[in-house]
Amino acid sequence: MAVYTATELIILKDLGIGVWQYTVDGEIKELRLIPKNQLKTLEGNAEIIYYIENYDVMIRICNGEDSFVGMVIDGSIDVKGDMRKLKRIQAPSERMETIMRNLCKQAIILTREQYIRFLAEHNYI
Repeated sequence: MAVYTATELIILKDLGIGVWQYTVDGEIKELRLIPKNQLKTLEGNAEIIYYIENYDVMIRICNGEDSFVGMVIDGSIDVKGDMRKLKRIQAPSERMETIMRNLCKQAIILTREQYIRFLAEHNYI
């Protein structure tokens, strides 16, 4: 992976929440869940934004069941922002899958309903 500095946002469109990642010189400095009420602000600040159609798509990525490229082709994922920076960072498919798998590594993957309940209990939605 190349050394780079970038701000990235992953948005789950069906739940209206996001995950923010800030990387400096190739080291992740910040990785956090973004509540619905902060999403628009950070969407304007992110250099690269991944729009994921729904929670099930995120789980398929985490489990390695589907490829990033295939999901972009079928419209499950849309990528916007600084494409030159994205290409310098890493191949988009590897980058997106790396971020999502890092989020899910050593985690219990909840069902969509369990995740919505968790988000509501913690005021993310």
